[in-house]
Amino acid sequence: MERAFTEGELVALPHGTERARGWDVYERVRDLLLLGLFTGGRLNELCSLLVKDVVITKQGRQTSALLSIREGNTDDAVRTMAVTHRAVLKMLQQQRGQEARRATVPRTSSWWS
Repeated sequence: MERAFTEGELVALPHGTERARGWDVYERVRDLLLLGLFTGGRLNELCSLLVKDVVITKQGRQTSALLSIREGNTDDAVRTMAVTHRAVLKMLQQQRGQEARRATVPRTSSWWS
């Protein structure tokens, strides 16, 4: 029987287990989990994001990000999602900083590479 996660389980998910934190890809899995929890985006949509699909803006003290989902199984799957949660914005900004340091990475590269 399936059940919804409890509030405590949802809070614990991003912290992972000791075993999971040892995975080479743990940080990416955690980032995708946060993004999915706060946007409702499907895993395949989030994994297919390209660098050019993520736009981070700052107006005064307010920072936000727009994520452009460019394809999906239906016409309604194509959409732009706004992100304003502080933890998710921090993760997106860190990821953007990593991309900027990789000067040879084209804007069409995968966000998660």
